[in-house]
Amino acid sequence: MDPKYVGQIERAKTNPSINLLANIASALDISLPDLFMFSPEKYIVDKNEFGNLRVTDLIKGKSQEFQQITLRVVKALIE
Repeated sequence: MDPKYVGQIERAKTNPSINLLANIASALDISLPDLFMFSPEKYIVDKNEFGNLRVTDLIKGKSQEFQQITLRVVKALIE
């Protein structure tokens, strides 16, 4: 899948099919409904604990494919 197309999906510039969304959820090793769920409180980190938070802790136990996707996303954010 073209990264530009993924960006268009994220920015709601295009309407992906349900099958494509199911494939994305599968690649991320999450359920299709979880693809649409966001709980801000899940991501709130006490400023004193922030230094201890590592991406590796967040992806521990996830599939190899999920970890590789996460690494690519983190690299893209940093660059």
